[in-house]
Amino acid sequence: MKDLSQGYYERYWTDANLLKPTYLADERLQTILRVLPDLSVKRILDAGCGNGWFAANLAKAGYRVVAIDVSTKAVDIARQTYPQIEFHCSPLDQNGWPFEDASFDAIVSTEVIEHIYDVERMFSEMARVLCPGGYVMLTTPYHGLLKNLAISILDFEGHFDVRAGHIRFFTNKSLTELLRDYGFEPFLWRYIGRIRPLAKSVFVVAQRNSDS
Repeated sequence: MKDLSQGYYERYWTDANLLKPTYLADERLQTILRVLPDLSVKRILDAGCGNGWFAANLAKAGYRVVAIDVSTKAVDIARQTYPQIEFHCSPLDQNGWPFEDASFDAIVSTEVIEHIYDVERMFSEMARVLCPGGYVMLTTPYHGLLKNLAISILDFEGHFDVRAGHIRFFTNKSLTELLRDYGFEPFLWRYIGRIRPLAKSVFVVAQRNSDS
């Protein structure tokens, strides 16, 4: 089964301006960098790395980073811009990611899961390539009750733009249930961009169960 998002992101990454960090990227990065030292991880997978900016900054902070994305154009940009990083291009299909089981201590995936058709496949692969006891660190657009009401009243069409790349929207409850279904236990939540009730993104850290 072909990754249905691949064609979209080949077109998406033709924009040269995407070499620049996206809105709130630095806040997301700093949130992750504040948490990582407490987790005692060394080898990190950046899943959905895009132009490689996050992977390069994680490597600059002293971590061993491997990165992967569905888009050949994104990976070409990343390899040219950050030749010191190991980048892979692979669709999220039945063959899975090109990594051995238990290859990483942590997985970082920022503003990615809302773009994925087969989230079950992605979470299954994250569980497979992550060491038992390892960590997954995700950010995704925040959707809580107050924010959803504000969106419905003020900007429904803009937020749910049918031409944009977001195809799924997660609440804390639905994200928790999905993580637990694949052997992860969330234990830390942070909110990025505005105060929590209207936050732009939610950040969650979950640990893979040692016996899963």
